[in-house]
Amino acid sequence: MADSKDRSQTRGITVFLVVTLLTTALIWRGCWYGSPLSDTEIETYLEGGGDLGDIHKALNKIDERLVRGDSSVEKFFPLLVPLCEHEDANTRKAVAWVMSDAELHNPFRVHLLKLTRDPNILVRLQAALGLARHTHALGIRSENPSKEDMSQAASLGTASRDVLLTALDRIPIEAPSDGKISDMLRKGEPLITGMRLARIQSGDGSLHEVLSPLDGKVVRTEVTPNQVISRGDVILQVQPGDAIIRNALVGLYMVGKAEDAPIVRRLVDGHFEVSEETLDQARQTARRLENL
Repeated sequence: MADSKDRSQTRGITVFLVVTLLTTALIWRGCWYGSPLSDTEIETYLEGGGDLGDIHKALNKIDERLVRGDSSVEKFFPLLVPLCEHEDANTRKAVAWVMSDAELHNPFRVHLLKLTRDPNILVRLQAALGLARHTHALGIRSENPSKEDMSQAASLGTASRDVLLTALDRIPIEAPSDGKISDMLRKGEPLITGMRLARIQSGDGSLHEVLSPLDGKVVRTEVTPNQVISRGDVILQVQPGDAIIRNALVGLYMVGKAEDAPIVRRLVDGHFEVSEETLDQARQTARRLENL
């Protein structure tokens, strides 16, 4: 009897796994970035004729062609601009990524500049990296840059630099509402974007979750469990993830100033625990800035 029950449970688990895998495969096939898209499909998706996955796939395809040097994708550029205002932060970040690769398309610079003031930190950082690339392109691809180009490069570089430097230090996480805080992560715990950092119970009994805006880890807690806090109070300090720090260092290599060298050098001296790859980039960036 026990054997029959065990076999029944095993069959049930097997069926569950098969259904789960098939469902995952179908979803993956529908959103897989490797499958081709026609120009008509790209245009349709960018104009809202699909879901978020379709939009991201269309953006990915544009970027792939852009990197290959396919100038025909420029016909889609006007459709990217409205997506800078999209309600989904990942979409705004993806648009900033594509605009970053269009280094010589001047009209994108004003939109990247605006995105450096986005409420989402990952969007700000991607836009700042994009501005760094545009600034670098202005400098190295113009044999005789005009005063206007030089002025624009300086302005873009400053805006980019200010944002990129924030990735080399702790990121304060503020409470989104008043209330009593609970279920807060501890120092040293790793983070993934969207992961719950804490809960806040408001005076009316409603619960609000505080979500991590980026990958990384908790490096300091500023409040204690069950403490009553106010909206805007800093509850945690977070170290950005390794890839975020490394990308910021790449951007600062292009637009950083000599006065930024000590900030970068802190990474080399162990300010944050980072990978050897990121440490090597920190050394390269520090040397370049120290020689300016």
